[in-house]
Amino acid sequence: MKNLNTMLTRYSSHIICTVSVLLMWCVHLDGQTNYVAGTNASAGTGNSNTVVGADAGNTSTSFTGSLNSFFGRSAGNANTTGTENSFFGANSGQSNTTGRENSFYGIFSGNSNTTGTNNSFFGIASGYSNTTGFFNSFFGPRSGFLNTTGSNNSFFGSDSGRNNTTGGNNSFFGIRSGLSNETGSFNSFFGISSGQGNTTGTSNSFVGSASGSSNTVGNFNSFFGSSSGFLNTTGSSNAFFGTNSGRNNISGGFNSFFGTNSGRNNISGGFNSFFGSDSGRSNTIGADNSFFGRSSGQSNTIGSNNSFVGSFSGFSNTTGSENSFFGRRAGHSNTTGESNSFVGANSGENNTTGIENSYFGANSGNSNTTGSFNSFFGINSGASNTEGVHNSFYGNLSGLLNTTGNFNSFFGSFSGLSNTTGENNSFFGVNSGNANSTGGSNSFFGSGSGSNNTSGGSNSFFGTSAGLFNTTGEFNAFFGRSAGQSNSIGRFNSFFGRLAGANNTEGSQNSFFGHSAGSNNSNGINNSFIGISSGSNNTTGNSNSFVGAFSGLLNVEGAFNSFYGVDAGRSNTSGSQNSFFGQGSGRFVTSGSSNVIIGSGAGPTNGNGDINDRLFIDIAQSANDDPLIYGEFDNDFVRINGTFEVTAGLTNPSSRTLKNQFVSLDASTILAKLAALDIQQWTYKDRPEEKHVGPVAEDFYEAFGLGQGDKNISTIDADGIMMLALQALQQENEELKERLQRLESKMK
Repeated sequence: MKNLNTMLTRYSSHIICTVSVLLMWCVHLDGQTNYVAGTNASAGTGNSNTVVGADAGNTSTSFTGSLNSFFGRSAGNANTTGTENSFFGANSGQSNTTGRENSFYGIFSGNSNTTGTNNSFFGIASGYSNTTGFFNSFFGPRSGFLNTTGSNNSFFGSDSGRNNTTGGNNSFFGIRSGLSNETGSFNSFFGISSGQGNTTGTSNSFVGSASGSSNTVGNFNSFFGSSSGFLNTTGSSNAFFGTNSGRNNISGGFNSFFGTNSGRNNISGGFNSFFGSDSGRSNTIGADNSFFGRSSGQSNTIGSNNSFVGSFSGFSNTTGSENSFFGRRAGHSNTTGESNSFVGANSGENNTTGIENSYFGANSGNSNTTGSFNSFFGINSGASNTEGVHNSFYGNLSGLLNTTGNFNSFFGSFSGLSNTTGENNSFFGVNSGNANSTGGSNSFFGSGSGSNNTSGGSNSFFGTSAGLFNTTGEFNAFFGRSAGQSNSIGRFNSFFGRLAGANNTEGSQNSFFGHSAGSNNSNGINNSFIGISSGSNNTTGNSNSFVGAFSGLLNVEGAFNSFYGVDAGRSNTSGSQNSFFGQGSGRFVTSGSSNVIIGSGAGPTNGNGDINDRLFIDIAQSANDDPLIYGEFDNDFVRINGTFEVTAGLTNPSSRTLKNQFVSLDASTILAKLAALDIQQWTYKDRPEEKHVGPVAEDFYEAFGLGQGDKNISTIDADGIMMLALQALQQENEELKERLQRLESKMK
């Protein structure tokens, strides 16, 4: 600025000297080496002054100033002791008295300056009212027109700083820049009408046409761009960068707007940071917002405490507050939704009024409108959710199609992918619950678990591919890799173990526990299999209970069987209503039904398993060995192969009501046959130490033909023969008594 003053001074002196030479005929040189030209022009008693123009200079002897150049009518008319001034133009510096080192160029420029020094005024009426102001530089018609005592100002442009009176240290560049500034200081206005309405505002920096045009008392503002901060009046500590940025801000303070139209309509909102064209464009009174990206938070009006990062992020937000949107179009349609956190391109794009949602990942929660309290993490997670609430989706595409389903927890890529309205579901693992649409209250844990479930509800699947193909089945509990993987519509099933119930499709109310237990069951119902591969080949068999590894292994369609023990009922395929208890019990029974086998290894031997209604009680039965206890339920027959001891008495059913086909036998004949029997002492072959007496069954059967065959003697038959023999003996005894009595009578 000092260089500008010097330049203008020298420039004015050169012009005046040149004019003086041309007008030599009217110039006179007084005794004090002053150059004076013009009617009533005078340099008083000053030295080295150049005065040209009618009434230029001061005729008074009080004019003692030196090195002044006054050119123009009444230029420097009142100067007394002012020195080194250059006034060019009619009435320029007219009132200057003691002011020094001023350069006024233009009609009425510095007209009222009295004691002001080191001023440079260029243009018609520039610095017109300046009296004592100093170190001012005004360039342009009426620039600094009303400045009186303001100092250290630089005004460039027509009417720039026109109304400035006492404001100091201002820099105004452009037509009407700082036009209304009165006492404001330390302002920098650059551009047509920039800071035009500023009156007392201080420490402002406005760059651009009409930037801060209406600012009156606002302080510490920085506006850069055409019409930036255009309507700001009292707002302070704002930073606006870009055309129309913060254009309508009036009283909002501590805002930072960067980009064309950023925060354009902000009125009183404070502590906002908008970065990007149209970012926060419609914000009016919203405060503490941070918008970064083209059109981010463009529609926000009164929403506060929002953070939007990414082009079009939070675009439609109006009154929603405490939202955090990160990514292109994140929270784009949010209007009044609050306390949402969206991270990722298009995340929560269509959210309108939903509150307290957390979306992380591109397109996550993309379609959510009014759904609240949701947490979506992963690309496209919950992308279609509209009104669902209290959902937690974690993983790419997790809960992708969920619309109104509530209280769901999906963890893993594609988990709950197709869920739409299903509620209270928990899916954990890649593809878990992938196809679930309306099913509710399901818990799927493991890759692919329940991945095809559609509307089935209240299921619990744990393990890779557990319940893989379940569609509408309900109230199922599958635990283990591929457990119940083929179940489609089966209900009330409990499968525990790898491949347990793996091929079950429609079977219901089954309980399978153990690796491959009931693995091939398809339609069987009410089965309970416990143990590795127990009932693993069962398909349609119903109401079976198998406990023990490989128990009921080959059962296919047999029903109402109870097998307890490792390998119990292993070979049964279609037999029903069997009860086998013990390791390997009934192992070789294939298709027989209604059998009861008790004991480890008990039952018919290999190749003899097609039996029905039989009882076997034994341990480790061999091919050449009869069971300890054998029975035939269809014949009401029981045989004990061994010693049978009874300590409290043994009774046989013998009521007349139980008998028929009565036949009288000749007791004498029975006695004779009994007497003819070969009765000896003997031992059983497998119990040589145990001695017995009696006939063999073959002789007994040949003699009497009683019982079921010639291998056994029934105790009731033996007792009956003995009773008949006793009757025969009694009859013979009576006959002998009678004969004896007759002989005794004769002898008398």
